[in-house]
Amino acid sequence: MSVVRAARAVAATIFSAVLFVICTSCGETYRPVAFPIPPTAPSPGAANTVFVLSANGPNDPGAMSRIDVSGDSYLNANNLGVAPVHAALLPSGNILYAANNANDTISASSVSSSGNTATTISLPAGSLPVFVHTTENSRVYAANYGFGTVSAINTATNVVNTTISVNPSLPNNPATPDTTLPKPVALAETPDGKKLYVANFGVDYLTSINTVDFTRNPAIVIGGTPVAVAARSDSKAVFALDSNFGNVYALDPTIIPEPLSLPVPTGAGADFMLYDGKLNRLYVLKSGYVNAASNSSGNALWVFDAASSITNTSSNPPTITPPTLLAGPISISAAAGSPCGTGAPVPVSMTALADGSRIYVASYQINGSTICSQVDVFNTSSYVSTKTIPTGSSTIDNTNPTGCAAARPSPPGQNGPAGFRLSITGAADLPSSRIYLANCDAGAVTVITTVAIPALGSQPAQSADTVVSTLAAPESVFKAVGGAPLPPPQNPMFIFGMQ
Repeated sequence: MSVVRAARAVAATIFSAVLFVICTSCGETYRPVAFPIPPTAPSPGAANTVFVLSANGPNDPGAMSRIDVSGDSYLNANNLGVAPVHAALLPSGNILYAANNANDTISASSVSSSGNTATTISLPAGSLPVFVHTTENSRVYAANYGFGTVSAINTATNVVNTTISVNPSLPNNPATPDTTLPKPVALAETPDGKKLYVANFGVDYLTSINTVDFTRNPAIVIGGTPVAVAARSDSKAVFALDSNFGNVYALDPTIIPEPLSLPVPTGAGADFMLYDGKLNRLYVLKSGYVNAASNSSGNALWVFDAASSITNTSSNPPTITPPTLLAGPISISAAAGSPCGTGAPVPVSMTALADGSRIYVASYQINGSTICSQVDVFNTSSYVSTKTIPTGSSTIDNTNPTGCAAARPSPPGQNGPAGFRLSITGAADLPSSRIYLANCDAGAVTVITTVAIPALGSQPAQSADTVVSTLAAPESVFKAVGGAPLPPPQNPMFIFGMQ
């Protein structure tokens, strides 16, 4: 299963956009870390294993925790690097590659082993990897925000074979890395493994790379600020999202230069995009975030028909039709009785059921030092909300540099930096089905059943789309507070499932 987004960095605000908030009160200075523009969530599909990446402060190794869907319990946890923010599995499903943003490394971990077993792949200091992706078993790609490059890693040797400059005017394997612009923030490789597309923050174009020899095609100018890319399952269309204007584009990867469609508008500040191969649909989220006290710009969800993008090769030059809007903008309201009040929630990530019947949108509210999370359920026949699931409230840790406060989103017009304060994925162990919500501030994963569960012994029956359990993340290096016997948990940053 490939990992492809969104959740949805500005160079001028790099110090305020660190992955882990700089702790000035403790007398130490931590290295500023760029947080990725929100990467698109994993492609929806049935999964029997779920992986959670959690951060462990700005100096210590984070972890990859593996959840068994059949038992809703942890199987094992592997140490990763410092500040793991994104991960991808090889199509074979046996090796996980994680981008460790704070120490410029990629971790390669066997998904079935436990302990400190990851192979560390070092990148040049200052690379700031923010995204990893592949549809091949022989290579994996890392987007290096700090240097405007993509590292092509040989999975047989776990060595970087080639460093690709996303600026087509610069050479590959540069002797001097470019620390200005552009900044790669998201990747999408076509399923046939022929093309790799890069969304570049700070400039108005996508980079198109031929994976056979790492040559680059002419830049694909979409305007605004590219924040997400996604490839269609038939490798005949690729989609891009510009956050400045909220425009969605389609392009044809089989033709050079790639035909680019006319833009389809959503809303300025849209920064999350998910492709659903089951229904051949494209989902876009706008957080509507202004600041912790005001969400006045409005949140929204849009739905597109991705199958409608067809290339007309008889025209000169060839043209491709844009995706067709099916629904939206759809606003999201606060859960009834939310401890954080009635203020508009901030939607930050979403997933879809493998059977194509429903989608789930994860949102949060902030009220003072309290953060409340919720998951909204929409049917895919009409995209009408069928239920809002409250998933708890937490006290925001303003003492330890957890990174959660910087995780997402950013004010409209700045378009990043951002990650996942809430990350969501679907999973299945037939005939049961689950939704897993990784909550950074709570230090835990919330488990939601999507099917009714009959009573069993002393366990009462539960209806579909209700919370069934919560799984705490591994212990962090932070000190126990308030008389607690154990340190607080680590902070989950990203979650995805494996088929």
